[in-house]
Amino acid sequence: MNSYPSLSTVLTVAAVLAVPMAMTSPATLVLVSDVLSQRLRATGVSVSYYVATVIFGSFARFFSTLLIHMTGNANAPAFYIIGCGLLSLGGLAMVQETLGRRLKYATRIPFIWSRIGPSRRPQMNRTG
Repeated sequence: MNSYPSLSTVLTVAAVLAVPMAMTSPATLVLVSDVLSQRLRATGVSVSYYVATVIFGSFARFFSTLLIHMTGNANAPAFYIIGCGLLSLGGLAMVQETLGRRLKYATRIPFIWSRIGPSRRPQMNRTG
């Protein structure tokens, strides 16, 4: 992008980088459903997302500037991204395989439905 600074270059690079992101997002959702029980999924996803954003996102500028000054290379922040990716792969390697195991699902009625009388609960149409 440094050689050809134009809008079309930026859009092309963004489109090319969006393809691997689109390929990994469904796998992430499946991993979350395997690792976390149904009761903890929303909280687990939100907490892990925001903790990772705070840790890796807030220090990204600092480490990028530090790497540029240390190496003198303007492309040195890519090493920070590679390091974050390797750290993610390390965490992924610690996840246990769930193939063949029955997933744990919550069997309790959600809190909001336990406070509403049976006549006011939404009726599920279970035909078919």
